[in-house]
Amino acid sequence: AALARRGAPPRPFCKGGGFWLIAYATVVLLPALGSKSLTDPWETHYGEVAREILARQDWISLWWAHEKWFMSKPILGFWMQSLSMATLGVHYEPGQMLASAANGAAPWPEWAVRFPVFVFTVAATYVLYKAVSRAFGPRAGLLGGVVLTTMPQWFFIAHQTMTDMPFVASMSAALGFFLIGASEPGDRLLRVHEVHVGPLRVGLSARHALLAAVVGLAAPQIVYLLTRNLELALDPVVGLRMPPIQIVSDSFAFGSADNCGNSP
Repeated sequence: AALARRGAPPRPFCKGGGFWLIAYATVVLLPALGSKSLTDPWETHYGEVAREILARQDWISLWWAHEKWFMSKPILGFWMQSLSMATLGVHYEPGQMLASAANGAAPWPEWAVRFPVFVFTVAATYVLYKAVSRAFGPRAGLLGGVVLTTMPQWFFIAHQTMTDMPFVASMSAALGFFLIGASEPGDRLLRVHEVHVGPLRVGLSARHALLAAVVGLAAPQIVYLLTRNLELALDPVVGLRMPPIQIVSDSFAFGSADNCGNSP
């Protein structure tokens, strides 16, 4: 910010302390992320719940085969693990988690389910670096990030797919954003960017981006829940019936197909 005020070009991100802190945290945390099996009781427990989401194709009603409905933890962590497993090609079908070993490949599902925790950890470390750099200088921010990455408890929970790091990282990032805001001059205004949409000119700022993020996260869930009670009355023979949209009752898939003797 000081360089920009003096008229000098801003430093490229790849040459700044934040980039090297992210690279350092990646080297320290990522290589051994999946080198050990899931730790009982909670990593295996939560990992199985996330696998059941994919196997049952149900992203709303969590299930654990040994205790049936599982509703004691927030769903975000399980969504992240499920998305990571699906994206990274884990065979989530019952009895197939290690199937790729038959083809000579290392399956490493542990790496997939822990990867979202690694992302949370690095993101929180970077936000705290930016906050401390803004308040106390870049050197303090960089050294603080390096020390935080090697703190035993932080390092330990960064390698476990539990609810701890998503909560701690989010809270740490929130405190970092608060420090960034508190370090800003009281008379500074949000920067408004003018966007041309045809003949219209729209002013957008970070406030609009925040509102869009909140709506983007909440709206799909609201729409999904609403559609569970609505049904399009379309008959393949007679076509659209009247009324075209009908209200139906809730339906639940109970059980875990082909797993531990349960059936849907």
